[in-house]
Amino acid sequence: MPEKEYIYQPKPDSLNYLSLITKIEQGSIKIPQFQRKFVWDIDETAGLLDSILKGYPIGSFIIWKTNERLRSVRNIGEMNFPDTPSGDMVQYVLDGQQRMDSLEQDRGEHGLESIPNSV
Repeated sequence: MPEKEYIYQPKPDSLNYLSLITKIEQGSIKIPQFQRKFVWDIDETAGLLDSILKGYPIGSFIIWKTNERLRSVRNIGEMNFPDTPSGDMVQYVLDGQQRMDSLEQDRGEHGLESIPNSV
C-alpha cells in the first residue's frame, strides 16, 4: 500500500483590528526567535497608521498555525503576554512582524481605539 502524502494548502483568513489585537494579547500569536528584531522607526510606523486610517491596504500577514511549540519565541511588541493556552494552536508570525509589532506598540502607547475595526 503506498504511503499517504500530506500536502498542506494555505488557507486565507481575515481578522479585523480588534480580533488581531485580542489574539496577540491573549498569547495566541507569537514571533519565532529566528525572526529579526523590531527595526521600524517612527516614520515607518506613522506611515502604517496613516495608511490604515485612510483605508489603504497594508498587505497580508503570513501566520503558521500549529500545535508544535517552538523552544524559542517572543511576544509581539516585546510586551509580557501570557503563554498560548494549553490545548490551543500557536500562531507564529512568518511575515508581517514589523507591521504587527508597530500596531501593538502604538496601541499600548497611545490607546489606538480610533483605528477602524474593519482593518
